[in-house]
This record gives sequence, C-alpha cells and structure tokens, in this order.
Amino acid sequence: MKHILAFLLVAFFSFPAQAEPGIDRYSPMGDRTAAFQKRIYSNELKTVIFNYYFLGPKEIDKTAKYPLIVVLHGRSGHAYGAYKLAEEILINQMPAFVVVPVMEEFVNDWTQPLFKAQDAALPKPIDHVVALTKRLAANLPIDSSRLYVTGYSMGGVGTYGALHFYPGLFAAAIPICGGWYPKDAASFVSTPLWAFHGDADKSVPVKETINIIGAIRKKGGTPEMTIYPGVGHNSWEEAYNEPQLWTWLFLHAKKTP
Repeated sequence: MKHILAFLLVAFFSFPAQAEPGIDRYSPMGDRTAAFQKRIYSNELKTVIFNYYFLGPKEIDKTAKYPLIVVLHGRSGHAYGAYKLAEEILINQMPAFVVVPVMEEFVNDWTQPLFKAQDAALPKPIDHVVALTKRLAANLPIDSSRLYVTGYSMGGVGTYGALHFYPGLFAAAIPICGGWYPKDAASFVSTPLWAFHGDADKSVPVKETINIIGAIRKKGGTPEMTIYPGVGHNSWEEAYNEPQLWTWLFLHAKKTP
C-alpha cells in the first residue's frame, strides 16, 4: 500500500489504455469533441500552458447558476465521462458546464510535481486544473457550491488527488478504476464519493478501490462503491452509463459556512 501511486504509474506505462479508435488528446470525446469549445489555459507566468475543452448548457438563464463538472482524462487522453456528459447536456438538456483539461503526453500523473522547475507555487498538474476551475467559477454563472470532479484510471487517481490536495472545494466526486493511499482516508470522509472498478482489471487491481473505500468507511465516511464482476480496466464504460449517476452527483452541494 505504501507505493500505490508508484504502482499505478508503472501500470499506466505497462498496459495500453483502452479507448475507442480516433479518441486521443486531439479528440478526447471522439465524435462529440466538436461540440466543445477548445480553449487554452495559461498560468500567470506563462510557464504552464495546456488545452482544455469546455461545454455549457444550450440555453443559459442569466438569473441562474449552474454546476461544473471537471473531467480528468486517462493517460491516453480519453475522456469518456465528458462524451457521456455531452449527450446529457446536448440531447437531454441537462443544465451544467463541463471542463476537460488535456495534458501533454509527458504528464502521466495528475498529482505528482512535474512543473516544479518552472512554477514552484503550483508544481502539480492538478494544481493548474484547480486554478482553471476557480477561474471559470469566478467568471461564469457557475455555482461554486456545486463543483464536481471525475475521471478514470490516471484520472481516477487524479480525482482522489483533487479531493486530498484541495479539501472542501468539490461537492462530490466519481473516481473510476483508480486508487489512493489508505493512510490519507481522512481527506475523503466529508466528500460524497461513488467509486467504480472492474474486478478483472489487470492495469489497476480492484483492491486499490476496495482498500481506499474501506479505509474511508473506517474513518466514518459513507462512500458508495460499485464493483463490476468480470469487467476489466474499461469499467468507465459501465460506470458512466449508470442510470442514476448524474442524478446522484447533482444531489450534492457543498455546505456553506
């Protein structure tokens, strides 16, 4: 357990990420990528720059504020969660914003210090994702009490990392086939979680989800967990098609002081 993130890093390099043909960093949502606005994030020092994709409600009520879902892609750049959210927003007219930050291929972990030489204040990719999230929330009709984060594989680890390093920012989270250090379980007690994994996952073993969820429960948390029998690493296909997933997510709002 001491080396869970190191193990996951090895796993990401050892096993090819499963994605549909044509889905990569240049088309993270496949044939629905075109529905998103492609934008560029730059920190103040202009030492960290990356693309991100953005989608909002078809019609915006100027008197209303909307939730924002941050979708963290896997190592391949695949963002199936955003693909499904586009369907909900565009077809079912679910009122929400979605942001999909896209890292370069050298970024193989959202939560490790990779930008330290250029930007000591915000050394981790997840730091810049949070900076982007806060920037969007400050400039758009976004409900800051309803910020959510989700991702699979590398993005699943990043989802836990977002909660650990930025406690209290996100109202709920959906980590899929990821994991985190059980010793940090107290970081997740107050945030509603619904974690998913396939028990036949050969890239990230299912025990990584079972162990962290078990540790959170021992600390008094009440996270949800769904394990799919016979499903491999691509458990995101099952998870993001759960009928009540987005309804569950939007039920949660961060409590204000």
